[in-house]
Amino acid sequence: MANKSEIVNHKHIVFFDGFCGFCIRSIQWLLSIDKAHKLYFAPLSGDTSKKLLDQKKLPDSLVFWSDSKVYFESKACFKILSTIGGPFKLLNFLKIIPRPLTDRAYRLVSKNRTLINGQTDQCYVPAKEIQERFLP
Repeated sequence: MANKSEIVNHKHIVFFDGFCGFCIRSIQWLLSIDKAHKLYFAPLSGDTSKKLLDQKKLPDSLVFWSDSKVYFESKACFKILSTIGGPFKLLNFLKIIPRPLTDRAYRLVSKNRTLINGQTDQCYVPAKEIQERFLP
């Protein structure tokens, strides 16, 4: 396992629930739109998460690590889209909606995500051709 300084070289890491069908589909979508391969991915239950994130403040859905800063809820979503850039950066116009409302919408989806796409009994394993973008 890489040490913390080697992990930080991956500037943009999306942490996700590897057992959640909705989260896995979201990661697959991000992989399909991130043509510049800026994003790396790691399960919230993995070693990378344990090395970089405060486990006491860890939500069970999505966390975005970008340039050594941590983002949660709707702010994480907006930051991910900004990082990908291109036409997806335009979705940041939604920031005009007050953050308490976007966070409430995020929490509603997060709370019901297993109802939307189910849950698996094993962590997501990426296809061989994209494994280098996944951290333990």
